[in-house]
Amino acid sequence: MAGHGADVVGLLCVGVGLVTALGVYVDAAGPVGRGLHETVGTLVGWGRLLAPIALIGVGIVLVRQHPDD
Repeated sequence: MAGHGADVVGLLCVGVGLVTALGVYVDAAGPVGRGLHETVGTLVGWGRLLAPIALIGVGIVLVRQHPDD
């Protein structure tokens, strides 16, 4: 399990990004999505439209990183 911290964080980023995208773009994530929509909107204002894309992008980068051997 050692060395997989970035993978776990990356998968969490992708998951939160997907739920946030459902809440922000199509209002289809239920109460969790509405909560994330309001929270992200409060924290970053209009940046909430880019936040899901950024979270998913960061998550993909973290998962695809190759460990230095």
